[in-house]
Amino acid sequence: MSRTYTPSPSGGTYGQSIDGVPVWIGTTPQVLWITGLQNDPATNPPNGYRTSYGLTNLRSDGGAGNILVTMYDASGAQVGDTKPIPLAPNGFVQDPVATLFGSAAASIGSFTLKFQIPTGADVLPYASVIDNQTGDNSMFCGTEAPPAGPLYLPSVAHLAGAAGSTWRTDAYFTNTSSMARSWNLEFLPQQPIPTKDRTLTLQPHQTLRIVDLLQWLYDPMWFPDCSGVIRITPTDGIPAMPLASARTYNLTANGTYGQNIPALTATDGAMVAGSS
Repeated sequence: MSRTYTPSPSGGTYGQSIDGVPVWIGTTPQVLWITGLQNDPATNPPNGYRTSYGLTNLRSDGGAGNILVTMYDASGAQVGDTKPIPLAPNGFVQDPVATLFGSAAASIGSFTLKFQIPTGADVLPYASVIDNQTGDNSMFCGTEAPPAGPLYLPSVAHLAGAAGSTWRTDAYFTNTSSMARSWNLEFLPQQPIPTKDRTLTLQPHQTLRIVDLLQWLYDPMWFPDCSGVIRITPTDGIPAMPLASARTYNLTANGTYGQNIPALTATDGAMVAGSS
């Protein structure tokens, strides 16, 4: 693995872990998505994020043809045209999303990317989301839309931590289907407080960003500092799940410092156990 970071003038670094990726020939799904992305106006950097996308051809024995990249805004509307990107053997590209999709993407707010991978190619799509004020970045990798649930978001928090830190979790949920869908979000707290749940309904391709997820769940109730797991289940009888991603961060007067926390399924646990 590696860690790519920006040095701080006041000392220290702000960065992201980048894990090595095993290549299993011919196993890359043909449709991959990334949610949890944000592009805010450059004229207001203290209050937002910017996003770069990346693509790596994991194969040395052939090019990847045209990888098709589609952007959807928070409402679910497609932004601009689908963009074709060819990659040479071991090819790599990383650019701001505004370079690929133009001025419409420069201040789009929340958005989602869809990647269509050519048959037989093995490609890793990813995105890096950077706090405009601190330069702190979080990595989000392409994933399939989960076919069935339940789905879990671990390590969500609204509490004070060590050394004066203040932890919060923002979450993103994307409906990848062509019909409106509903899911139940249930918070399972680590602390001895009541669980809380709330229904989430999304239109086709819509993305909802929830700032301070636990505050949103308990609103308008008061709740003490807490952390735990979000369990996501369908409420409409259709087993397919949303894309879900969270970023838990230390909230400071000078911006945020955090990490991406991808959603997990029971299959992920089985894979970990099987590889141990």
